[in-house]
Amino acid sequence: MVRFHIKYLVISILIFVAFIFILTIQNPYIGIKLQDTENGEWQVADIDADGWAHMHDIREGDYVILVDGNDPELSFTVTTYGILEQAHSITIERNGTAMSFRIPSGLTEEQFKLFILYPGIIFLIIMVVSGFIVLKKPDIPCYYNLFFFNVSVGLSYVCGGASAQGYVLPELFSGVAFLFIPYFLLVFLNRYIQSIGRVGIVHPLILQVFALVNGLQIVFEAVVVFMRVGSSYDIVSCSLLVWFILECAACVLVLFIAGQRDRYLLQKTEIKIMFLGLFFSFGPFIVLYAIPKLVIGSGWVAVGHTAIYIVLLPTTFIYLISAKRLLDIDFYIGRFRYNAGLAFILSFIHWLLDSVLSHSPDLEIESLIFFPIIVMLLLYIKEMLDYRFRSRLLTMTNDYQLKLDQFASHISKVMKVNDLEERFIREIKQVLGINAVSLLEVDWQTFSMRLIMGYEEYPTELLTDVMFKKPLPAGVIKVLSNGAILSAGESRENKYVVWIGDKQNGTSLNIDEMIWLQTLSRYVSIVFENLYLIQGLTDEFKDTIKKQTEKNTPPWLMRFIFNLQENERSRFALDLHDSVLQNQLYWYRRLGETTTDFEMTDVLQKELFAIREGLLDVIHETRSTCNELRPSLLKEIGLIESLKQLFHTIQLRENFTIEFDYDEFDTELDYEYTIAMYRILQELLGNAGKHAHASKVKVYISIMPHEVSLFYRDDGVGIGNATEQGELNRRIGLTGIKERVASLEGRIQFSGSKETVVRIRLPRMLPIVE
Repeated sequence: MVRFHIKYLVISILIFVAFIFILTIQNPYIGIKLQDTENGEWQVADIDADGWAHMHDIREGDYVILVDGNDPELSFTVTTYGILEQAHSITIERNGTAMSFRIPSGLTEEQFKLFILYPGIIFLIIMVVSGFIVLKKPDIPCYYNLFFFNVSVGLSYVCGGASAQGYVLPELFSGVAFLFIPYFLLVFLNRYIQSIGRVGIVHPLILQVFALVNGLQIVFEAVVVFMRVGSSYDIVSCSLLVWFILECAACVLVLFIAGQRDRYLLQKTEIKIMFLGLFFSFGPFIVLYAIPKLVIGSGWVAVGHTAIYIVLLPTTFIYLISAKRLLDIDFYIGRFRYNAGLAFILSFIHWLLDSVLSHSPDLEIESLIFFPIIVMLLLYIKEMLDYRFRSRLLTMTNDYQLKLDQFASHISKVMKVNDLEERFIREIKQVLGINAVSLLEVDWQTFSMRLIMGYEEYPTELLTDVMFKKPLPAGVIKVLSNGAILSAGESRENKYVVWIGDKQNGTSLNIDEMIWLQTLSRYVSIVFENLYLIQGLTDEFKDTIKKQTEKNTPPWLMRFIFNLQENERSRFALDLHDSVLQNQLYWYRRLGETTTDFEMTDVLQKELFAIREGLLDVIHETRSTCNELRPSLLKEIGLIESLKQLFHTIQLRENFTIEFDYDEFDTELDYEYTIAMYRILQELLGNAGKHAHASKVKVYISIMPHEVSLFYRDDGVGIGNATEQGELNRRIGLTGIKERVASLEGRIQFSGSKETVVRIRLPRMLPIVE
């Protein structure tokens, strides 16, 4: 039903727009604003640069004595609006001399573009956008407010030409559409924000007040027009502009409040895009026409020129509705600051030259307005073209980005520092075509410089003077009287620099070459650091292997080994689950289908049933093994819940009971601690069933300010004096427990002759949360 009404509304609007265009095209826009003097004469107060009068030697200060051969008082547009329009001939008086002008019918070429072509194109775009919105989101009520907002924008722009010519109906419709543009936008924003945050920002009473004031403004304008009170029409125009600015400010305030609230965090990008669309659509009209009109009596530019930007706002909303992925608006805002700075500097230079050469104020101001926009658009287009076509248009020898990609690919395979140094020097020589390249090591303690690799005849005195007078930060290049020097990185004591001699053609390094060298040095610096770190770890690992004893094994190495074990267990559990277990399930189902689908003797059926039950036990055992190898829910549900599940599973298959007690954890333990305690209890409970033959096990876990303690006791065969006899270390499981505790720098104690008691204390990884 709503679509039915919208369709007929659109048809009515199109008929009305056609009528407005037919009305507008009948007569030219004269563009003369008059003022009534004390003597009752009508004097030319202002001439619009887009009007017919501007091109026919009619000047400010002239007196209009006849309009179509009659007194100006008889002209409707003169007495109602204080403008001279819809006339076929006029007679003016200048310095006592009367001059007559015949005004042809029809618009001029420029006026046709300004009043028919541009509004028609924009109106067509807006109607397509409006139809798209209604079709795309037919079930969302707030988008119908957006539809009426778009229609108001289009009608306001379309009626602008006929309104400027003094036609009553377009003037009233233009005022209605003009005032309700920000109103419909405000209603849409409030309902849209309410739909995503469940709470609106604007109270309904405020919206009703806005609608009431809009209605009063329209009634006031109609009274002034039909009563032909020309002296009051300027008051009407100013009140319309003031109220329009206030409504736009309310829209901006709504977006600002929504952007500050946390509940709209996910929609902040959309809110930013809406804000920018609102700013660039209404900003030129308000800043360049409305405010100057209110302050100095005339706008800096013609209203038609600023109205073109209104099309940006519907375009913004259709993008938000249709786009599956929004623009990275923060990135484009950053780009806008940079491009706008360049554009306004260039436009200011252009404006200075323009003001000196041409003495036309309109041209000066408009060039200052439109020139930055053109420059910014060109800069954005240049960035896109650079990204798409730069690699194709530039020659291979000058494509430094390609060289960087190739170099990064090569150094990823380098495992030695010497190989990296050699590759670094060779890359600079090949790309720049310079043979005189030296890699140097600067010693800050002895204030000396040592050649590592490359050209031997480098300028020692010059480089020493430069490096020790003012050290260069990493990645910085400095051009010298003899070549250039590049800071390539540093270690704790020394700094590494590259001296690059002059090019063969005698020129210095250009901007692209300097940027390439700086990027290359940062790549190399990162790889240098990683190689030195790996080399240090390798040396420490080799030293550890040489003196491999339990006391001397560092905890970090033991943790590293246990982490490798856990990773391998997880990988093996996944492989076991995805291959062996799935095959077992498949053959279990096939065996079940065989016993039911085929006729067989009772003996054979019993045998197959026994095999099927045995296979089911194997499946359960395999699944249990997978869970033991990789406790999948340990990270998700935590240590305590995982232990409860483990104890429940063990009690189902063992002949002992488990009493579990624990203190509530106030912080989450690191996963290394969690998996270590889980594995320790797995091993202890396995020993309780296999070796100790226990009937009752007690487990207690407690967290203290600086450590986590685990207490274990069973009533089986005690450990006795096994520690003194050296038998404890020969028990692989208990030795593994000791190693896990040692890897976390904890303490463990075994005791008990008739029972097994284990006490473990581990230092906490995280501080207590008060």
